[in-house]
Amino acid sequence: MLLKERLDQVAHRPLTLVSAPAGYGKTTAVAAWFDGIDLPRAWLSLDAEDNDLALFQVYFLAAVRRGAPQFGLGLEAMLEGGRLPTTDTFIKLFWTELDAFGQEIIVVLDDFHLIHNREVLALVRELMRHPHPALHLVLLSRHDPLLPLSEWRGRNQMVEMRSNDLRFSRAETAVFARSALDAALDEESISLLQAKTEGWAAGLRLAMLSLGDAADAKVELRRLASDSQQILEYLTDQVLSSVPPDMLSFLVQTSILERMSGPLCEAVLMPQPAGLDGREMLREIYRRNLFLIPLSEDREWFRYHHLFKDLLLGRFHQESALEEVAGLHGRASRWFAEAGYLEEALQHAVAAGEMQTAVGLVATNRHGLLNQERFLRLDQWSRKFPQEVTDQSPDLLLTRAWFVLIVRIDLAEVQRLTSAVDVLLGRQELEPRRAQLLRAENDILKGVPHYYGLEPATALAFCQTSLEVLPESYYLARSYGWLYSAVSLQALGDLAGAFEVARRGQREDLAYVDSPHARSLGATGFISWMAADLTGVKQVGEQMLLAAVSDDQRHSRGWGHYFLACDCYQRNDLAGASYHARKAQEDRFVNIGLFNIYTDLILMLVYQAVGDEDALREALVLAQSHVRNMRSAPLVFLVEAFRNELAVLQGDGVQAAQWAHQALRSFQPAAMPFFYVPQLTLAKALLAGADSAGRESLAQYLRELRKCAVASHNDFVLITVLALEGIFHASRGDEQAAFASLARSLSLAQPSGFIRLYVDLGPHMQELLRRFAQADGRSIHADYVARILAAYEPSRMRHNLTLIEPLTERELQVLDLLARRLSNKEIARELVITPGTVKRHTIHIYQKLNVQGRLEAVEAARELSLLP
Repeated sequence: MLLKERLDQVAHRPLTLVSAPAGYGKTTAVAAWFDGIDLPRAWLSLDAEDNDLALFQVYFLAAVRRGAPQFGLGLEAMLEGGRLPTTDTFIKLFWTELDAFGQEIIVVLDDFHLIHNREVLALVRELMRHPHPALHLVLLSRHDPLLPLSEWRGRNQMVEMRSNDLRFSRAETAVFARSALDAALDEESISLLQAKTEGWAAGLRLAMLSLGDAADAKVELRRLASDSQQILEYLTDQVLSSVPPDMLSFLVQTSILERMSGPLCEAVLMPQPAGLDGREMLREIYRRNLFLIPLSEDREWFRYHHLFKDLLLGRFHQESALEEVAGLHGRASRWFAEAGYLEEALQHAVAAGEMQTAVGLVATNRHGLLNQERFLRLDQWSRKFPQEVTDQSPDLLLTRAWFVLIVRIDLAEVQRLTSAVDVLLGRQELEPRRAQLLRAENDILKGVPHYYGLEPATALAFCQTSLEVLPESYYLARSYGWLYSAVSLQALGDLAGAFEVARRGQREDLAYVDSPHARSLGATGFISWMAADLTGVKQVGEQMLLAAVSDDQRHSRGWGHYFLACDCYQRNDLAGASYHARKAQEDRFVNIGLFNIYTDLILMLVYQAVGDEDALREALVLAQSHVRNMRSAPLVFLVEAFRNELAVLQGDGVQAAQWAHQALRSFQPAAMPFFYVPQLTLAKALLAGADSAGRESLAQYLRELRKCAVASHNDFVLITVLALEGIFHASRGDEQAAFASLARSLSLAQPSGFIRLYVDLGPHMQELLRRFAQADGRSIHADYVARILAAYEPSRMRHNLTLIEPLTERELQVLDLLARRLSNKEIARELVITPGTVKRHTIHIYQKLNVQGRLEAVEAARELSLLP
């Protein structure tokens, strides 16, 4: 089959592998075919740095978006925001984007032989496990990659092209020679050329350039060895010897560049030839076929063929002093920096050994990237530096500290990094204002571990003094200052002061220069949660959704859904909790660590409540995989603790208790501001597996936990601890103490209507509530206890969760009455609402079920098992 015919099969298979040694024209052949197809297409040239899953995901998506600019905007923002999804999650999101895109697309991964990272290879394997019909992947490689090629070959999913497919036949060699030379070669010379090069594209091309004319062809061809590397070196020398000196100097010096434009080349060359026109020189090199590949249709940007570049670069390093090479990199760095290409400016500054310049680039631009939540990009920048350089730079250490805090939530590492910054600031002589800004930023980071270590006064002092110093252009750093000032005041018992500080942060959000933000509004949500004020949590969630209307506010929108999911779950609105958790995960690009982890946990609790074991297992595996990929020990512990929370819910107290006894040895009291609290799981697990020998340690742990909750004014945790104490006292036969603890818990929980908190404590709490209701049936808690007990009944929500937007509890009530053929007025009387409200609920039901009327709604609901 002819090469073009093989290439035409690319659009009919999920995968194409073009595997051949260097110089066989893989890139040239595919690129020429590429330009003649109508499908959307993307090209990614890989390098050794792409052996990192996060980088590969970013560049892979960026390449696709260059070919299809409207593709994957949300997924791109997620990756830029520091969210490293698992391989499975990335593929699911990528498939979703392909479904929405609605067209087939061809993606070429050039130089795939450079990829050896197991995670990246696993991503490609998973792309092919159940390939999407719209994606056609093309791998160009110098050797077969470590992928299950035989399996894909057996499933007829592959097109393969190898050296023999790419070799020029004798007839093709003759045609090529005739087009390249002024005079035709004779048959003997063509045979000699074919034999020496064996149809090797790079050898043929260089031979045509070196021969110049056919006169002495036989003599020159006989000099060729048969080894391809020797041929390449010999022919390159022959070609370059015929190039004018100014062009040769241009070629050799610009070989340090990954891509070139005329102005860039003019800035880099030294000494610069008089009257040099960089654009014209590049176009002349292109006209001479000197292995120059255009990167843009306007022919403004080019790159050298990799083989040619490597040979030129090798010659340059052999012939030039290190200082000369470094000088070229330095000039390239300055040009890229002035042009706004910061990534390449940084890369060349490091290559030049100009570490202070490189550090300065990071220092100048890092707060802008922090404000844009481009955490992954900053991490990539910081990893370009040798460790010894990082250890001597406050800016690089602070950049690392933000990444570790926001993405990995590793407080111990934050403390290590901020201590190192303190040492540097005490030792280095810096301009006073710069030193003041660095110290203030470092102090905010230092305050965070103090808050979680139950030292809110220290955390507050660090944050408040820093807020007096940092300019508003340090938006992200200041937002953390407002947040931890507010929650520190709450932990100190100054609830009014906490809300006032949060409001001050919100005013700064609204006045932010680029666009209004909603980050500080989240502080109010955390304060309300710890105050056990579900109404306040709900209001914050709704306000964040209202405020976060633009595309660059998806992070705030995600936190809004998080707060609403917390509120819905605790009120036993499982459909609402599922809806908001899933909406948050649609915007996965807002996840920077904790946020998406907690929405994962909320979803798992919903699946547990409705008995969807398959969904629960899948969600747990994904969460475990995600935290491992994030390389975050604290988050690994968090998910492991939650796995034992599930074990308790499922009645496996023995396993959970074994984990708890081991974890208890390293227990440290800490602030507990989030939806899920591992310290409470410890208590539940100890209680589930407690024997007579373990009861005293459990009692002691509950006393410590209650003391911690009271001292930090965390009413949500206190409500749960008191409920656990009630179960503990009941298990010892002390009903009076059990009722006293339960009554206190209910008094704190009733104003907001917490339901799931009690239901998730299982049958022992159910029995305690029943006995409490019988003994105190006319108390102020009677109706509330009845509502909690009613929530223990099996839920019919499971199928409701599969709707795009689930029905709320009230809508389900209306649906029940619609099925009983009540009129709107009768439904209004039954539910004590207005007929207009009934009509509004009915419209929402029809929209969610995608039906037109009452009868269709009832039928659809029965199919979904929402009705008997």
